[in-house]
Amino acid sequence: MLLIQAILLTLTLTYYIYNNLFLNAKVSSGGSATPNITLAAENGKVVIFLDSKVYYQRLHIRAFATGMSETAAQFQGWTAVDSALLNTATANYAVPYMNRFAGMVSIDGNVGIGTTSTGTYKLAVEGTIGARRMQVKQTSWADFVFQQEYQLPPLYDVENYISINKHLSGIPTAEDVQKEGIDVGEMNKLLLQKVEELTLYIIDLKKQVDQIQSPRK
Repeated sequence: MLLIQAILLTLTLTYYIYNNLFLNAKVSSGGSATPNITLAAENGKVVIFLDSKVYYQRLHIRAFATGMSETAAQFQGWTAVDSALLNTATANYAVPYMNRFAGMVSIDGNVGIGTTSTGTYKLAVEGTIGARRMQVKQTSWADFVFQQEYQLPPLYDVENYISINKHLSGIPTAEDVQKEGIDVGEMNKLLLQKVEELTLYIIDLKKQVDQIQSPRK
């Protein structure tokens, strides 16, 4: 059996060197792999070590810099060597990824966008999310309000609760929302429950009005 494995590495690596140290280094991947990358200094040369061992891997380097009167000759002569870093290599720096992906991506663990503190969330975003549509799947919905056995709260009880608590029964308070946020799906269910209750109140009031306005026999 012949097994052929090929991989495309498209990496954009940026870094600064100051006092023989690598500063503000970061890498973005536009391909299907994100191998560990280490910057190091070996005998006065910059070494980019890719921790990747696959068949038919090809390497093409384009390098440039600005700000220190660089010349093109300073960024020529790169060679690809299949070897580990030398023991004498200095200023070793593991480069973090600032990734850009295309296509379908599967990621283990939690993801942070604009933040490194994801807490217990699978996806944590510090900022505004823009989307054309969003689907939230619920295990239950508020149509139980229309079941015959549902006990619709009397309006006087609703009024009394609002007067004391300054919010609707079953709805989080402003303080709770500020502290804990809201579950979008659960909040929509609660709001629908209140709309359905209002619908029943209106139907009942309409019946009372019709009864009052109907001509006496």
